[in-house]
Amino acid sequence: MELDPGWLRDAARARRQPLQFEIDEMNALLEAAAFGRDEDEQAAAARQLIDRVVRCYDIDVRHVNGPMTLDPDVARKAETVGGDRRVRLGYSAFLDDVPELAALVLHEVTHVNQAALCGDARPPSQQFVAYEAMAYATGVRDAGVLGLSDEQRERNGAMLRLALEALHPDNRRRIVETGRYCGLREDVPPPPAEVFERLAGALPARR
Repeated sequence: MELDPGWLRDAARARRQPLQFEIDEMNALLEAAAFGRDEDEQAAAARQLIDRVVRCYDIDVRHVNGPMTLDPDVARKAETVGGDRRVRLGYSAFLDDVPELAALVLHEVTHVNQAALCGDARPPSQQFVAYEAMAYATGVRDAGVLGLSDEQRERNGAMLRLALEALHPDNRRRIVETGRYCGLREDVPPPPAEVFERLAGALPARR
């Protein structure tokens, strides 16, 4: 399915591919964030790593409220508080490789952009489904710059297809043909609950 490029105009983008020495530095920080001697060392490494990811991949975070941080209370990989536009990452976010972490940051910053520019969205709304589709699309569109493997790219693609299929045909047509994703039809039957569980649980936890 060909998507109107205007649909992703508000999505976060990785605008730069890191150099090898930058990747090596981020890998060292990732190791410290995941397996540091104590929580203080892990938290310090995580903060540095998130900053490096944003800078080395040149991700625009102007809509994010405050720094993205490691939060031990976040059980999943990440949590985005839409209304406050804050992003917190859990320990499990630092158990993957650097490209996967960068894709996660891109995904979460996309949700912040959506909240800032189009308002917050919660399941079981069609707006929530559209937001997830856009966020997973970043992991397909920017897979090369992020350095994702074919398997990682396909996982994002599978979630993108799941979200698009969960949209009502009128909403899907509007996104595909016009690129507009705000103000979708909500007077439609919601997709099955397990679809929302997969969309919300594969990468982030949102509240």
